[in-house]
Amino acid sequence: MNWLQKLADVRLLYHGTNDARWLTIQSEGLNEEHERVWDADWGEASRMQSIEAFNGIYFTSNYTTANSSARNAVKKDHEQGGDSEPLIIMAQIETGTPTVTFDEDYLREPDGVIATVIGFLTEAYKFVVEWMYEGFPNLDRAVELYIQELEGMWQVTLDHRVKQYIRQDVAEMIKAWAFKHVGRAVELRRFEPLYSLPPEQKEFVDTIDANQANAEYRSHASDIIDKLKGLVNTGQDNHRRENIRIREPVGFRGRNKIVLAVQVIRDYEPYYRLLLVRYQHPDKQVVRQAISQLIRDVSTREGPEFKLEDRRTGEVFHDQPKKPR
Repeated sequence: MNWLQKLADVRLLYHGTNDARWLTIQSEGLNEEHERVWDADWGEASRMQSIEAFNGIYFTSNYTTANSSARNAVKKDHEQGGDSEPLIIMAQIETGTPTVTFDEDYLREPDGVIATVIGFLTEAYKFVVEWMYEGFPNLDRAVELYIQELEGMWQVTLDHRVKQYIRQDVAEMIKAWAFKHVGRAVELRRFEPLYSLPPEQKEFVDTIDANQANAEYRSHASDIIDKLKGLVNTGQDNHRRENIRIREPVGFRGRNKIVLAVQVIRDYEPYYRLLLVRYQHPDKQVVRQAISQLIRDVSTREGPEFKLEDRRTGEVFHDQPKKPR
């Protein structure tokens, strides 16, 4: 049984956003255009792969992960002059849907295997350029090392057919990453090819389009994920198994639908937080299941001292104040 089949029993997943987007979500559902918290950023933070979201809407079985994403969405809104609060969306997701795939954090960036092949850290840009300019010698070795990393990271053994199935995409992803890496370094002035490269290699670097390379890298990474998602048993559960992407809008009807929308207000005395239900799906059985799961997950991950109530009707689902000190 692979992980997506295993997760199919856990249909209620979380998505973190901010309540300033609620009107748009009500009219359009969740869609990628409005729900991208992380933008493409050439800054220091972009060294972290997860900073640049891949295509799709992210869902998680981990309430804390969704709450963190909601706080990031609030922070971004406040930086633009807004005054929003965190909003947690619970949705019923059929994880066998063809548009559902792994979170991209399942893949490491290939800087480590490149460093092994060229004999220098990838921050030594001129050696990366030399490797690229010479046509990526020992690329097959880098591909093999990267596949070994995947096996170790996912605690699996890929058979020969699976390795052959992904080998070309791994090779193209590694090459695209190298172009992206050097192109960004030039744009950020971390690397001055004029002073450190022979003329022919400098001319080669001048042709690099970092944005195009980044798009190619992400495309090949997504292809690898899509090819592997139905072929491997990803081993023991950990945080990487909790997150998925869905590459289609999620509205209020259909197989994948919003069940609850919950506003999070922190430091609401005498509780640590107040959770206000702003929307309930008409299917009361699914709603009861979602509310039970929400209470259990918040209590387990962030403590039981909170209040959960329906904003419209005032119905209270959970009420546990802070313990006296």
